[in-house]
Amino acid sequence: MRRCATRGTSAVADRFELDENDAVAAGERAQTAGRRLLDAHRDLVTVLNDREGCWGDDDIGKAFANKYVQVADGTRENTNVLATNFSDAGTYIVDVAGELADVDEGNARRIDGLYADNVESWTAES
Repeated sequence: MRRCATRGTSAVADRFELDENDAVAAGERAQTAGRRLLDAHRDLVTVLNDREGCWGDDDIGKAFANKYVQVADGTRENTNVLATNFSDAGTYIVDVAGELADVDEGNARRIDGLYADNVESWTAES
């Protein structure tokens, strides 16, 4: 879709430009980042679960657990949400770019279908 942002007398842009290939590539990068982050998250959760309680029952261990567990639990939850959001945003971008490309192609076909036979009637004569 090739629409350029322009300014008329109002401050609202009346045109839009999107390179579908670049948008799809950006969406795919976001999907990959989400998958990689989710893989790292799963590895982190495995290690954290394996180490749960390893700091001991003495005063130092209890003080560490008091400060650590809440942060670790928050990290587990937030990392999972962030990874899922990256992946979902990437999927959305890819889908929207495809839909916009389909609309653009459909519009071009309709215009060609309506006007292709009448080219002589609307072109300037030399």
